[in-house]
Amino acid sequence: MQELGLNELKKVMVLPVIVFVFTVFIFILAMSSFGASSSEELTSVKGLLTTEEGQRLYEEVWKKPIQEVYEETHISVHIAWVIVPSCMIDDPFTIGHDRAKEIVMLAMDSEGEEYVETSLVSFVERLISQPEFSELDKEKVIEIIEANEESADITTIGNIPEELGEYMKLNLSLPVEKGSWSGIGDVGMYNPFGEWRMHYGMDIAVPTGTPLYAAADATVEVVYHSETGGNTIMMRNGTLIIIYCHMRELSFLKSGDTVKAGDLVGYSGATGRVTGPHLHFETWSSDVADVREGYSYKDSIFFNPRLLWNFD
Repeated sequence: MQELGLNELKKVMVLPVIVFVFTVFIFILAMSSFGASSSEELTSVKGLLTTEEGQRLYEEVWKKPIQEVYEETHISVHIAWVIVPSCMIDDPFTIGHDRAKEIVMLAMDSEGEEYVETSLVSFVERLISQPEFSELDKEKVIEIIEANEESADITTIGNIPEELGEYMKLNLSLPVEKGSWSGIGDVGMYNPFGEWRMHYGMDIAVPTGTPLYAAADATVEVVYHSETGGNTIMMRNGTLIIIYCHMRELSFLKSGDTVKAGDLVGYSGATGRVTGPHLHFETWSSDVADVREGYSYKDSIFFNPRLLWNFD
């Protein structure tokens, strides 16, 4: 998996090479060893994560160290910062857990007892001083990361669904009208009630009464009220499970109803344990028969909605 090498490219591409922007061209070469089979897979970190090798790289090398660093520092690292350089060295799978954690910590600057994220340039400079990455060209690494940072600018904790590529083919829609929100709290660790806790979904700040739309073609699994989530609806499409919490009132839909992406399913509110009106938008990947049972092990099935839905 060397960063350049036309021989590597020839092994993967059977069609004539199309002239791409220089940074994308480099990234194609770097990704080729992962067996990407489409332009989306070849030219984006998100696409790479739909491949078996890309998911293996995240799961086996980076997932646990990134999660541990996040829990200790409350700072997440961009997926592109670690995935891109990993794809440019011979064998990233030789990087063990403790070593991967040390590498992730290169993205942090210490300010007393607090941590802040360093700049991309500083991170890459530190990275290429490490023996595993010493042969990489700093400018090329930065160019490729910058070309992918927007699409991979998600909280780098959680799970990468094995069926992510299939989910991307579904008919999808934003759960609220684009631009209707005043802010978004991403998946991550927060302490709104005085203690740091993992928050498994996105909090989309919208006024009470904002229309909520089905985020995908789906079947309604259950509509219910809970002390924490308030008025909730759970929908699914195969193994993709979609959850909306804190609705103004229980959805008018019932178990077994089918919806198309973009169909109205209810209205936002502030029911349950909240600090203000918003939509809690959570996504899981699981074949659990009773979706509510997923709450008992959602650490292993939740994923960041930004992998599928573009809120930018």
